[in-house]
Amino acid sequence: AARVGGAWAGAMTGAIKLGAAWLSDGGRGRWQGSRACSSAGDEARSFKSGIVLTSDRRVRLDAFLLEKCPAISKSLVHKLVRTRKIRVHREGEWKRTSDPALRLEEGQQIHVYSQSYADSIALSKDENDNKNLIMTEAEMQRLRSCVIYQDDRCIIVNKPAGLSVQGGTGTRRHLDGLLHCLVDDDAERPKLVHRLDRDTSGCLALGRSKKDASVLATMFRQGDVDKSYIALIGGIPEKREGKLYSHLRKFGNAQGLDIKMRCVSEDDEGGKESTTIYQVLATKQTGTGSAASLVMLKPLQGRTHQLRVHCAEILGLHIIGDKKYGISPAEEEKGLQLCLHALHLRLRWTDREVRCVAPIPQHFQTAALKFGFAQETLTDIEMQLMKNASCSSTSVWRSDL
Repeated sequence: AARVGGAWAGAMTGAIKLGAAWLSDGGRGRWQGSRACSSAGDEARSFKSGIVLTSDRRVRLDAFLLEKCPAISKSLVHKLVRTRKIRVHREGEWKRTSDPALRLEEGQQIHVYSQSYADSIALSKDENDNKNLIMTEAEMQRLRSCVIYQDDRCIIVNKPAGLSVQGGTGTRRHLDGLLHCLVDDDAERPKLVHRLDRDTSGCLALGRSKKDASVLATMFRQGDVDKSYIALIGGIPEKREGKLYSHLRKFGNAQGLDIKMRCVSEDDEGGKESTTIYQVLATKQTGTGSAASLVMLKPLQGRTHQLRVHCAEILGLHIIGDKKYGISPAEEEKGLQLCLHALHLRLRWTDREVRCVAPIPQHFQTAALKFGFAQETLTDIEMQLMKNASCSSTSVWRSDL
């Protein structure tokens, strides 16, 4: 088993503002100002915001947009199409489309009327010029030490808190740009399968190839992957265990930033069904009136911020260190990080099961100790999972603390 060292994180911020259309030119972009136009290229130059792209082959519209900007989600691409923010040049004129499955022809131009998408794709282009971000030898060793399990189809890492999984506006250093160091120089870069929030640590699965990643992603969508998180929450739930159910909807500003999820009614068209099973593992009540609980959380879906919102809005008890959904002044004063950790991951392969346990990180342990929990309590939780996973048909890898 590999060793996992201390916390590893890096973040560089940056922003790119687009004032005119960005035109694709054989894989390279070129700035164009606004002027009168009489052709597709000329008309593209007159667009005051957004981005113009050129298809290099026959391909579906949604697949093309995702390929050009992998930092954004498929749901956002479909929203852009659904809200008619996409124009395609065909039959001599620009026409809006609401069909994500539209087949683009080679050389066909597409105008995306969305400044946030334009910013994201420009940033992605800047990163893709050097997709494999430059790393020091120490950084490489630190990331390699985060590998919990690997076989010929997947790699599972213990993602450190503070490291974003993917790039985006304002995020220049992220896990996706560092994955090349996990394989030999002539091997294919591992592919992301799912995400964890930047400040969430723990088990993250990667596909060895694009095909492997697709298979794993399907397993996640179909519920063939079991995920268990441990959280430190502020307070004690009324019931020791239960099921948290709601419809979640994403809210944010016009640029798609400052995103927050909220529980909404079942008849809200923008809401998505989400269920979380929880179990209280241990509680602490101090003489000063403060209380905390260690809780196991199992999401049946993988909605954005699902566990954080369910704890804050349904249990009424936020996760310690959660600055977006309810950090207390005392927590902020102590500088506590988000105490949410993807502790256990189980994959049901056709020929075997793989179960992985990612050790609870130091920042989580420190916070738990401040609330009065004993170190032995955290160790017992980890060891119990290891005990349950120790069967002959299961591959178990645990990294040392």
